[in-house]
Amino acid sequence: MPWEEFYPFKSFSGSKKEQIIQEGVKRFQKQAKPNLSAVKRILDTKYKTNVCLGTICNHNSGAHQTIGKGHEAQQLLSPIQENVLVEWVTLLSDTGHCISK
Repeated sequence: MPWEEFYPFKSFSGSKKEQIIQEGVKRFQKQAKPNLSAVKRILDTKYKTNVCLGTICNHNSGAHQTIGKGHEAQQLLSPIQENVLVEWVTLLSDTGHCISK
Protein backbone atom coordinates (compact mmCIF):
# COMPACT_ATOMS: atom_id res chain seq x y z
CA MET A 1 0.00 0.00 0.00
CA PRO A 2 1.50 3.39 -0.92
CA TRP A 3 2.25 5.82 1.90
CA GLU A 4 0.01 8.49 0.27
CA GLU A 5 -3.04 6.53 1.41
CA PHE A 6 -2.04 6.93 5.05
CA TYR A 7 -0.35 10.33 4.84
CA PRO A 8 -1.90 12.17 1.89
CA PHE A 9 -0.84 15.57 3.29
CA LYS A 10 2.82 14.67 2.70
CA SER A 11 2.22 14.31 -1.04
CA PHE A 12 1.35 18.02 -1.42
CA SER A 13 4.04 20.56 -2.32
CA GLY A 14 5.24 22.99 0.33
CA SER A 15 3.23 25.93 -0.98
CA LYS A 16 0.05 23.83 -1.22
CA LYS A 17 0.53 22.57 2.36
CA GLU A 18 1.03 26.12 3.57
CA GLN A 19 -2.10 27.26 1.73
CA ILE A 20 -4.15 24.51 3.38
CA ILE A 21 -2.74 25.31 6.84
CA GLN A 22 -3.38 29.05 6.42
CA GLU A 23 -6.94 28.34 5.30
CA GLY A 24 -7.42 26.24 8.44
CA VAL A 25 -6.07 29.04 10.65
CA LYS A 26 -8.38 31.58 9.01
CA ARG A 27 -11.40 29.30 9.40
CA PHE A 28 -10.48 28.70 13.05
CA GLN A 29 -10.12 32.42 13.78
CA LYS A 30 -13.44 33.30 12.08
CA GLN A 31 -15.48 30.89 14.17
CA ALA A 32 -17.61 32.42 16.93
CA LYS A 33 -16.91 29.34 19.06
CA PRO A 34 -13.50 28.02 17.88
CA ASN A 35 -13.56 24.30 17.15
CA LEU A 36 -10.37 22.72 15.77
CA SER A 37 -12.03 19.38 15.06
CA ALA A 38 -14.63 21.05 12.82
CA VAL A 39 -11.90 22.91 10.92
CA LYS A 40 -9.95 19.66 10.50
CA ARG A 41 -13.01 17.84 9.14
CA ILE A 42 -13.65 20.65 6.63
CA LEU A 43 -10.05 20.63 5.39
CA ASP A 44 -9.86 16.83 5.27
CA THR A 45 -13.06 16.67 3.22
CA LYS A 46 -12.19 19.56 0.91
CA TYR A 47 -8.60 18.50 0.13
CA LYS A 48 -8.85 14.73 0.74
CA THR A 49 -6.02 15.01 3.24
CA ASN A 50 -5.19 14.48 6.90
CA VAL A 51 -4.13 17.78 8.48
CA CYS A 52 -2.81 17.52 12.03
CA LEU A 53 -4.82 19.44 14.64
CA GLY A 54 -1.59 20.45 16.36
CA THR A 55 -0.28 22.07 13.19
CA ILE A 56 -3.32 24.33 12.86
CA CYS A 57 -3.25 25.13 16.58
CA ASN A 58 0.48 25.94 16.57
CA HIS A 59 0.23 28.15 13.49
CA ASN A 60 -2.75 29.95 15.02
CA SER A 61 -0.89 30.64 18.28
CA GLY A 62 2.25 31.78 16.46
CA ALA A 63 4.36 28.88 17.76
CA HIS A 64 5.20 27.86 14.17
CA GLN A 65 5.99 29.98 11.15
CA THR A 66 5.29 29.41 7.49
CA ILE A 67 7.62 26.98 5.70
CA GLY A 68 9.40 29.82 3.90
CA LYS A 69 9.89 31.93 7.03
CA GLY A 70 11.09 28.95 9.04
CA HIS A 71 13.94 28.21 6.63
CA GLU A 72 14.95 31.82 5.92
CA ALA A 73 17.89 31.62 8.34
CA GLN A 74 19.32 28.67 6.41
CA GLN A 75 19.50 30.57 3.13
CA LEU A 76 22.93 31.68 1.98
CA LEU A 77 21.60 34.55 -0.13
CA SER A 78 19.21 37.31 0.83
CA PRO A 79 16.05 37.58 -1.30
CA ILE A 80 17.54 40.59 -3.11
CA GLN A 81 20.78 38.74 -3.87
CA GLU A 82 18.77 35.76 -5.05
CA ASN A 83 16.77 37.92 -7.49
CA VAL A 84 19.95 39.53 -8.84
CA LEU A 85 21.50 36.10 -9.40
CA VAL A 86 18.36 34.87 -11.20
CA GLU A 87 18.35 37.94 -13.47
CA TRP A 88 22.06 37.51 -14.24
CA VAL A 89 21.70 33.79 -15.09
CA THR A 90 18.64 34.57 -17.23
CA LEU A 91 20.59 37.28 -19.08
CA LEU A 92 23.49 34.89 -19.70
CA SER A 93 21.21 32.17 -21.04
CA ASP A 94 19.29 34.68 -23.20
CA THR A 95 22.55 35.87 -24.77
CA GLY A 96 23.70 32.31 -25.45
CA HIS A 97 26.44 32.07 -22.85
CA CYS A 98 27.06 28.71 -21.24
CA ILE A 99 26.48 28.77 -17.50
CA SER A 100 28.31 25.53 -16.66
CA LYS A 101 31.71 24.33 -17.82
